[in-house]
Amino acid sequence: MVDARTSRQEFKEDSDSGRLSSGVTPEVPESRKSHWQWIAAAAAVIAIAGVGAWFEHGRQAPADAVFRAVPFTSYPGDARLR
Repeated sequence: MVDARTSRQEFKEDSDSGRLSSGVTPEVPESRKSHWQWIAAAAAVIAIAGVGAWFEHGRQAPADAVFRAVPFTSYPGDARLR
């Protein structure tokens, strides 16, 4: 019981004097912030380049399609049904 009372008194003294943390989470270090900012900037550049390439590709005239006859089967001779 004496230990609990001593601990409580020490806690009270620490909280009254301001030695305990206020419970506010510490601010994220600047290096982590800049890390995510670089990732976001790179993703934005890639997205903008992708949209630009998509629009540029869509503006080109379609090439004339060349169709050629391709046999339906590889069997030689007459493939008609009788």
